[in-house]
Amino acid sequence: MDLVSHGVEKVMGRPFVLNKVAYAKKCIRNKFFDERNRKEDLVSDLQINSQLSDLEDVMIKKSEVKDILSRLGPEERELLYLWAVEDYTLKEIADETGQPKGTLTSRLFRLKNKLREKNNEPR
Repeated sequence: MDLVSHGVEKVMGRPFVLNKVAYAKKCIRNKFFDERNRKEDLVSDLQINSQLSDLEDVMIKKSEVKDILSRLGPEERELLYLWAVEDYTLKEIADETGQPKGTLTSRLFRLKNKLREKNNEPR
């Protein structure tokens, strides 16, 4: 909506433009790419400013994740992957796997507790 309003604003500010639709589309397209490039620049600046210790933490966490996943069964891994990585809701997982939502809710609750216990974290 912001892009469309930007395009309309540009067209309204330029009454001399003959092909108003084409001009609006061009303004919307340019604004989209400007915003995307600005976000990419911000992300790259943050990545450049990150410290080496952050990278080491990521590598440690990656090995911890591998260790945790190796201790889980296939159903637990699938549930954890769909819920945490793919960001599915429990209803979407239930629809996809054909299991009741209540069953998945209790499995996820037990799985979270199991992971907390293995990592010695409080509830």
